Amino acid sequence: MKIPYLVRDGKFRPTIRNELEAKGCLDKLEINLKMPGGYRGNVEVAIGGPTEKEFEANVNISDRTRFPARIRAAATALRDRGCKGLFQIQHNNGKVQITKIQNPEPNLAPY
Repeated sequence: MKIPYLVRDGKFRPTIRNELEAKGCLDKLEINLKMPGGYRGNVEVAIGGPTEKEFEANVNISDRTRFPARIRAAATALRDRGCKGLFQIQHNNGKVQITKIQNPEPNLAPY
């Protein structure tokens, strides 16, 4: 499913972006947003280039606005930082974990 990248910073994107700027596009990164709650999620995403408006996520939901905001912020920050490829992004109670997928399954479109 195509999910649009964020246009505005919002609450979560600056924190995630700052962590990516400090640590770079690591194979694994854990970020504590210090804001508990929010939708839990575990999503594989395909991040493209800086001009892309949407990313591919391995979810099937009827309402795209119900997609987890912290995962969407992480995907946007990855794109902004130039981290292309396939990633697994998990969120649980204010903690975001980003993992680079090294050997992708053939069902996700690689970039």
